[in-house]
Amino acid sequence: MQNFWLLLGLPLTQLLGLTGHFLFERSHIDLQDAVFSWQASYCLGKMLIRILMDKYRDDIRQRQEILNNYLSNNYANI
Repeated sequence: MQNFWLLLGLPLTQLLGLTGHFLFERSHIDLQDAVFSWQASYCLGKMLIRILMDKYRDDIRQRQEILNNYLSNNYANI
């Protein structure tokens, strides 16, 4: 671990995830899982990197298109 400044990213990713839950999902947050889960830290770190690279907006747009295609195909079959 020669880059100790990367360790500062871990609390930042947790803060990002908790903020997302508070603003968008408004669901129950298990603080122990949110703060001490390595899987959550990995996913939030990956999301933070995508945000910093300005690629997260494209990811959201792509997932929205996939969801819209799925919903339009399912409603067409009804």
